[in-house]
Amino acid sequence: MKHRWSWHAKRARSARLGSALAAALIVAALLMVVSPPGALAAEYRIGALIPITGPAAAYGKQQEAALNIAVEAINAKGGINGVPVKLIIHDTSVKPDEAVTGARRLIATEKVLTIMGPFTSGQCEVVFPVINKAGIVSVTGSCASPGLGAKSRPFAFLNMQTSDVLYAPATQAFVKRYKPKRMAVIYDSKERLFNIDGTAIFPPILKKAGIEVVGSMPFLTGDLDFSAQVTKIKSLNPDGIVLVAWPPEGANILRELRKQGITAPVLGGISLADRKFVELAGAGVMEGSIASTFFWTESPEPKAKAFTETFEKRYGKAPFFIAATIYDAFQITMKLIQDLGIKPGDDLAASRKKLMEGWSKVKNYEGVMGLTTIGSDGAAQKEVFVLLAEGGKFKRLQ
Repeated sequence: MKHRWSWHAKRARSARLGSALAAALIVAALLMVVSPPGALAAEYRIGALIPITGPAAAYGKQQEAALNIAVEAINAKGGINGVPVKLIIHDTSVKPDEAVTGARRLIATEKVLTIMGPFTSGQCEVVFPVINKAGIVSVTGSCASPGLGAKSRPFAFLNMQTSDVLYAPATQAFVKRYKPKRMAVIYDSKERLFNIDGTAIFPPILKKAGIEVVGSMPFLTGDLDFSAQVTKIKSLNPDGIVLVAWPPEGANILRELRKQGITAPVLGGISLADRKFVELAGAGVMEGSIASTFFWTESPEPKAKAFTETFEKRYGKAPFFIAATIYDAFQITMKLIQDLGIKPGDDLAASRKKLMEGWSKVKNYEGVMGLTTIGSDGAAQKEVFVLLAEGGKFKRLQ
């Protein structure tokens, strides 16, 4: 009897195990139907390559803040077509190798739909080949090296006007106002974009305007003492000075120029056209400086004004232009997701390709920076604002 009971018990247990296995297989099959391999998760996962630590942390945190404002506003309204958006940030510390590591993690492990960033031109140059090979869009809001977009087709995009196009109008306005004949250039040679601006962009523009470049003085991001460079500039006695730098170093240079009695007007790179420069350097020191940009905090345009007010209310500081560029890049991406009908459950590779095709066709998108159109080289075509520092603020010249 005992043997017979044991046999029946084993048979019943086997039946139960078989039923459980069958149920598990049915559930697995159903899950496969709902979320096939390579499909989007039940949320829109957006990656970002931003320097949260390191020498550019202050600017990376500006971009992080702008992205958080956008994500929270979208999710508060129910997401995109009822699907929430999740932002996944990888801290690059402005290191090219860390940017590559982050890109690979976001692509393969986090399975993001797209990537915002990287931050610097040096990082973009090593990350763009990676994203092109993987077939995923990467949109930078801070790289503007001429030719970078053209050689990084088709998945890389620059939500920035390239430097050569950006600086020509400011130079024309500077020449018209001050009529300089001889100018010196001082630039950050460590930051790749600024190095290009100081050596390959501004000099030809000045030469075309009939201005002689009498000296070129490099410095490094993080430098504190600029007395040697300024003393050399003073010995050259230029009619004007081109300054290409982040606000901390640039403000110190401006103060040193005035300290040594140099009164020549300053023509700046895009970062000079920002309230942060005025705050650090001082209103009187900035007076008369000219620069061009795509966004400034005193803009009367409704979208720009609303973005600035929201940013200031939440973070207690004004947004830098790179906060506006990444914000618009993110909002364009969200609009494309909606317009293209990209949904969870769709094939991830196909959805990434759809976004690339959508970004390639962006035309006259109205954001906080005004109108944005993407050119055939992947770089944005934007309205350029030429600004004059006057009375502690920037006003538009043209």
